[in-house]
Amino acid sequence: MRVARPTTITDKTLNRIILVAGLGLLIGIPALVGFYWLDRNVSGSAPIADQHVAAAEAAVKKDPTSGPARDMLAAAYVSAGRYQDGVDQFTEALKITSTDRSALLGRGIAYTRLKQYDSAVKDFQAFIAQNGTGEFAKQDPQLEQVYYQLGVAQQAQGK
Repeated sequence: MRVARPTTITDKTLNRIILVAGLGLLIGIPALVGFYWLDRNVSGSAPIADQHVAAAEAAVKKDPTSGPARDMLAAAYVSAGRYQDGVDQFTEALKITSTDRSALLGRGIAYTRLKQYDSAVKDFQAFIAQNGTGEFAKQDPQLEQVYYQLGVAQQAQGK
């Protein structure tokens, strides 16, 4: 019976294996650290709200008579916490189309954030007067939001 003899590794082969493993560690560890650092450190781009404002401002500059562009700009202002600018843009949108649902709702919300509850209630009531009846009024999510915001404004007024 014959016993299998394990293969032997020469010193030259063993030195090559050690050298390759050492080079792999020498290159791999800094590469891993660099990848981790790049993954965790994001670039210093502008906040997303500022990017939306810039895009909406460009759309309004392109077509100042567009109600939807004004609505988008006003909504971007409100999202960025610039409530008075939002009110101004929603007012401009309402000058273009006096029945603009988004403008009435958005301006009312902006007035609520500015604690100008009387103006907010007027906008919400105008929205309800225009859209409170009809076949799909019970399923209108904007109408639901208007009723909620109206309640918030009236509660703040102590009503």
